Amino acid sequence: MGFSEKAKIGLVFIIDPHQRLHGLIKGDDYERERNEITGFFRNSFPENEFIVRIAYSKDKGERVVKKLKEEHKVDGFVYYLLGIWTGVAYVVAKSGLPIMVTQEKKQFHGYIF
Repeated sequence: MGFSEKAKIGLVFIIDPHQRLHGLIKGDDYERERNEITGFFRNSFPENEFIVRIAYSKDKGERVVKKLKEEHKVDGFVYYLLGIWTGVAYVVAKSGLPIMVTQEKKQFHGYIF
């Protein structure tokens, strides 16, 4: 990456399909949250290009990470957890690229680490 190029960041949202259904029943709107979070990252860090993907399972995560690394040549990942932990965390962690892990503010303690 040269100084004039934007860093390419894979913004990967992790949503378990069963948790998603349960969350929607409780009134959670994951699509709205995804859009708000994506907007936050793009507006707060305009020097970066965020390529957004969703992974529901470890298998889907493997395909997403592979495509982001090979086709989009991402420089790192933001792993954003909406709902419960899935096997996707291990896939992103094994990518060999820098990772920032976050979770939605309503889950657990709301830490961003």
